[in-house]
Amino acid sequence: MYIPSSDYLRWSGYILAYATVLPGIFETAELIETLGLFKKAKIKPLKITPKLLRGSMIIGAAFIALPMLWPKYFFPLIWGGFIFLLDPINYRLGLNSFLKDWAQGNIKKFYTLLLSGFICGGLWEFWNFFSGAKWEYTVPFVGNLKIFEMPILGYIGFPPFAISCYVMYSFISYIWRGKTHEFEAGENLKIPSNPLLRIGAYILVIALSAITIAAIDKYTVWLYIARL
Repeated sequence: MYIPSSDYLRWSGYILAYATVLPGIFETAELIETLGLFKKAKIKPLKITPKLLRGSMIIGAAFIALPMLWPKYFFPLIWGGFIFLLDPINYRLGLNSFLKDWAQGNIKKFYTLLLSGFICGGLWEFWNFFSGAKWEYTVPFVGNLKIFEMPILGYIGFPPFAISCYVMYSFISYIWRGKTHEFEAGENLKIPSNPLLRIGAYILVIALSAITIAAIDKYTVWLYIARL
């Protein structure tokens, strides 16, 4: 994998590349919805209780903490951590959430995003395979059998990744603007009165982005080149 040694070029490339992730997932989900897939998908309405919300948040916090403590063994949990942690918070804020949908017996959005994540993951790995500067992945214990550069079991992570993107972006965009990316969500909600929340959201996004960029440079880049 060849990456420019110039910090400006390299980091700009990271930011531009990752900036396409959310639009890709959400636009693909809208296409799936437009095609009418899962239009009639229903489940038995789920009873939402305070105990369920608290339990979900505790599970989410554990799913995030364990991969940080023992990444070799618990790394798959990270894909579900923010789902369990943030979706109950979105529900309590009155935002669109999967729990809100399930309480009404609606499973369409959940299936739509799962399929969107799977489609996007397949396309990303197809394009990555033929790229000059590409990712090469390993999955501990079962990483030898691959499709393109991704071990087969790695594709299991793309559908929950799409779900995570949805709940995380819904939460952050609400703090920023008082509404989510879905026009009908949050129409009757007020923008948070505490400006520190919005400032905190900016700081959080910038900090996470900086940590991610530094981690990519340290752990994933094999070779830097002086010129493109």
